Amino acid sequence: MKLLKSLLGSLLTLVLLLAGLLYFITWTEPGLQLLGKLGVASLGGDYSIESIHGRLGRRIEIRGLKLALDGDRYEIAELNLVWSPRQLLDGRLRIERLSASQVSIRIGDDTSFSLDEGDFSFPYPRLPFVIQLAEADIRDIQVTGISDQPLHARELRLAARSDAERLHIDSLRLVGREIDATLAGKIGLQAAADSDLELQWTYNPGSSEDALKTSGRLAAQGRLRDYRMHAQASITGGGIPAGDWTLSGTGDHRHLSIARLNGRTLDGTVEGTGSLIWSPALQWVVNLAVKDLNPGRHWGDWPGQLT
Repeated sequence: MKLLKSLLGSLLTLVLLLAGLLYFITWTEPGLQLLGKLGVASLGGDYSIESIHGRLGRRIEIRGLKLALDGDRYEIAELNLVWSPRQLLDGRLRIERLSASQVSIRIGDDTSFSLDEGDFSFPYPRLPFVIQLAEADIRDIQVTGISDQPLHARELRLAARSDAERLHIDSLRLVGREIDATLAGKIGLQAAADSDLELQWTYNPGSSEDALKTSGRLAAQGRLRDYRMHAQASITGGGIPAGDWTLSGTGDHRHLSIARLNGRTLDGTVEGTGSLIWSPALQWVVNLAVKDLNPGRHWGDWPGQLT
């Protein structure tokens, strides 16, 4: 009996110590800071932070985050996270708000990805809960390594949720110096999961009346190996005759079959079909029929009518 009493007492003491440690890490700022230091120490030079404040169980504030991952580098001056750990008991990881500012992303030189692989899946683990992001607000974004000049965006706003198969985008808006774009729908995270997306955009550099300006909508459904799409766009400037265009087609990771191309430009119409192949080599074939086109509408020295 004495031995049993001692074992029960030791077990109770251990449970209380673990509960106290969990409370210290989850609900106190010193516990969060300790956890952050342990994380930095375990990840070495690939991850560092200047400071961390808040409580793991509710609100986290991070300053000076630097991260290297698969050749890419990320730097975030300020990151704030508000989440609800209690909902994990209901099988949900709910993030109430995620905000970040002065975000710098440098894409590495890895060019191993190829569309020739066909359908692909994201490196997304199957989790025992769904993830809900009620609101994300990321400001002052710079991306380098994609083009000769850095890409800038003033703001990115996102509300999304995920399950084992798909990422559901309730709303995504990207606002840059020259572009305003929104995206909604679902993205398949596994190779067999279909996607269904709608993109709307406005591009207006505003620097010159001759600069290319465009707005439109793109809807796509299916998988990378078998998708269908429909696009509408209005184009002006850039030395191109102003016009309204629609395009419908189907395709895979190597080509696009254009079932219908329709344009209204130069006081007339353009209709056509065709195909665009980019793998293994670039090829394209287009069959066009024009009606009542007046080149003089855009090029004053070439008046006339093409039919």
